[in-house]
Amino acid sequence: MNDQRASIAPTRLAQDVELLGPYRDSGLENPPFLIRRGGTVLQVSKLLIVVAAAAHGRSDFDEIAAAASAQLERRLTADEVRYLIETKLAPAGIVTLEGEAVGRPAPEPAADKRVLALRFRRTVVPPESVNDVAGVLSVLFRPPLVAMILAAVVAFDAWLFGVHGVRGALEQVIRQPGLLAFLFVLGWLACAFHEFGHAAACRYSGARPGAVGAGVYLIWPVLYTNVTDAYRLDRTGRLRTDLGGIYFNAVFIAVLAGAYAATGYEPLVAAVVAQHFLILDQLMPWLRFDGYYIVSDLTGVPDILDRVRPALRSLIPGQPQPREIRALRPSARRLLFAYLASTIMFVAISAAVLVVQGPGLFAAGWDSLPTHLEALQRAIGMWDLPMGVVVVFQIGTLVAPIVGIGLWLGFLALRLTNHRSRHACAAVEGAIRTAGLRSG
Repeated sequence: MNDQRASIAPTRLAQDVELLGPYRDSGLENPPFLIRRGGTVLQVSKLLIVVAAAAHGRSDFDEIAAAASAQLERRLTADEVRYLIETKLAPAGIVTLEGEAVGRPAPEPAADKRVLALRFRRTVVPPESVNDVAGVLSVLFRPPLVAMILAAVVAFDAWLFGVHGVRGALEQVIRQPGLLAFLFVLGWLACAFHEFGHAAACRYSGARPGAVGAGVYLIWPVLYTNVTDAYRLDRTGRLRTDLGGIYFNAVFIAVLAGAYAATGYEPLVAAVVAQHFLILDQLMPWLRFDGYYIVSDLTGVPDILDRVRPALRSLIPGQPQPREIRALRPSARRLLFAYLASTIMFVAISAAVLVVQGPGLFAAGWDSLPTHLEALQRAIGMWDLPMGVVVVFQIGTLVAPIVGIGLWLGFLALRLTNHRSRHACAAVEGAIRTAGLRSG
């Protein structure tokens, strides 16, 4: 019965499956191949993608084996093909076996249990709308416009920090706490614009962006953009997608500069300063912000943080080099160890600062907390919504940094020393699921 099935059972690609080809500019000695399944991108071996490509619904296992053997320059038997299809490709939702419903939904991706994963994700803007808006905004990536906007930002920064100064604007915000609400709203508008920057860069580079949504990273609410389809791009396109959000922060600064030039409204200067801090925050490569994806795409190694622990293990004398390190090209390996060194330095310096400064900051925050709670109670009693929002924001700024930095260091240390939380991308032989979420 099995032999008969091996020779006659046809298969076909499942719905919403697209074979994307090799992962371009890879940092691996044997570059993986990409298969898109709905909103998920799988990295698989050449063997699996060749077998999947030959499964077009009109061939049995013998014919698939013959077609795959010709492309691989090695002989595959029908039984080997049947094994790959039934144990690898079909369970991953890449192909559909004879007798199964063609429209059967693909298996749900495994929950991402990594300690630094984005949690509680919810879609805010659906993919169709994001794609339409990204198509309009992608014009901003034309080289002449990019040069003009960046030149305008550099000129404004040189005047602002070298001539005008920012002290007056910051003092005005301190004297009028209600302006914090204004800056808070501007900040979230900038964050939303940042996410559409990723989407527009993805669209301009030739890929299709997904949804824009909201979630929780560590303890902070964040927005994110699904740009999974950018994995089909070359390194230049992926880096443009990574940097698209930061570039849109620069566009936002240019708009604020124009508004300030027209109105002379000093709090806009404080908003520009806040944008610069947001850009610096996004460029940090040790957590899954934009800087992390920039490093991953420069090395050609998706999710480079997952190779940090094997890199540490490879430094132990007498230990064999882990396969995660052997699989890398020499240039990618050197970049990985440079990244490892920077990660260790970052954790050490941050921990030292937290140990030295943390108790004083915590004590000051704890001492001022009753005053803020009394102010919040008065605002509620007087139905003063703006002041209530300001006080809640002030309480958050007291509590969140200490809790967040503690979690940040704890999770990074856990990532360096413990690998029990298996990569949530494992799905197919040699495959990983690349989420492609850019959060900001």
